[in-house]
Amino acid sequence: MAQIHFLRDRSPLFNILFLAALALFTTGIFSLMAMVIIQFAWGIPVFSDPTALSDFNNPAILNPMKFLQAMYSIGLFIVPCFVFLKLAQENSFEFLKMKTFPAIIGLLIVFGIMLVVQPLVELTGKWNAEFPFPESFGIADWIKQAEEQGAVVTKAFLKADNVSVFLLNVFIMAFLPALGEEIFFRGMIQQYMNKAVKNVYIAIVITAIIFSAFHFQFMGFLPRMLLGIILGCIFVWSGNIWLSVFAHFLNNGAAVTLDYLNQRNVISEEQLESVASDNMLVVVLSLVLLGLLLFALYKQRKQELQPQ
Repeated sequence: MAQIHFLRDRSPLFNILFLAALALFTTGIFSLMAMVIIQFAWGIPVFSDPTALSDFNNPAILNPMKFLQAMYSIGLFIVPCFVFLKLAQENSFEFLKMKTFPAIIGLLIVFGIMLVVQPLVELTGKWNAEFPFPESFGIADWIKQAEEQGAVVTKAFLKADNVSVFLLNVFIMAFLPALGEEIFFRGMIQQYMNKAVKNVYIAIVITAIIFSAFHFQFMGFLPRMLLGIILGCIFVWSGNIWLSVFAHFLNNGAAVTLDYLNQRNVISEEQLESVASDNMLVVVLSLVLLGLLLFALYKQRKQELQPQ
């Protein structure tokens, strides 16, 4: 591996670009593998008919689509990071801070963080919805159409008429994205961005912006960026990527679970809608509790680092 040892000596920005290029390559490989398997296992002619997987009203394509999504997540986020670190001769689990599983107290603090941050997420979502996207060049229409198409795909994916399908949705739409995106954005991009700008908080914000923009869902850009900042702080102040993965999973898993409960008529559409962001007292309380819990996570980390 000596011939590719140059990754250690290159600038952090070069490494970020190299990782992005590697991610595109591995995504192509895994997507191709997935389509070959879909062609032979499900008998869907994905190579001869480019629209074979586009009819989301056809239940026969949902499992192949979910399989393709799982392979896409693995190929885009997980595999390139471990390949990159292997090429750079880094210890992957040590570099990504995933050698040890967090203590129960850390998990409880993170659960509290994701609970109290929700009014702030709703508030930023409300601001985002009121943002006047430019009408020129059809930008506003393009954003609206993209959001509507994304909503159609998400609705099709989340459709579940039994618990086993619900659990599959949790794995594909909550766990895999949480694991892959945290490894890619917090474990890799944020750490190399920190080396580039030499300020951990600037690196957190820049990574959160990249993280949010990557999803190409601009109607939710601000709340997703806020969550990216929270996830970045959790990663830095805990020194353990499993806690940011857990936080990300809670956020995604809650959305999947609430949608399933709505499908089962356990909760209604009206109950899913919250007005917490309209109550500034709730928002201020959320901000205070968020600060206290993040500080508690920081203190917990300092205690763990103290010699026994």
